[in-house]
Amino acid sequence: MDTTAYMKETFTLLDEVNALLLKEFEAIFQYDITTKQSIVLHHVYQAGTITVNELAQLMKISASATSQLLNKLESEQYIKREINPNNRREILISLGSKGKEMYKESEKIDQVIMEKYYSKLTEEEMIQFQTIVRKLHTIIITSDENGS
Repeated sequence: MDTTAYMKETFTLLDEVNALLLKEFEAIFQYDITTKQSIVLHHVYQAGTITVNELAQLMKISASATSQLLNKLESEQYIKREINPNNRREILISLGSKGKEMYKESEKIDQVIMEKYYSKLTEEEMIQFQTIVRKLHTIIITSDENGS
């Protein structure tokens, strides 16, 4: 089997794994957000608090496009915006009540998945899995930084 065939099979299996997990947990994890909104929430969650400009830079989109994404998220209480008391020209973004609830639910699901599925892998398999994912991450980040 050549590299392309291995990768196609791997992608198909990963898609199937994700679909199975989504089906299993969809009843307790029903948040109606788009992929872009999910990325915004991820950045906000990771940062704790972030400015609109910092978020725009991370997402590689304009501040106005970022603000448009934030409008719906704010109206549905996924995020909240506040004026930075130290620089009144900056808007600080943090998770709102629904965003916090979503991440709390996500952490519960991650825990169940780890206990139910990943715990069945040997330590050696987990190390191999982590090594491969870490290497792929590095390749993508390096490629992104070099613009290729």
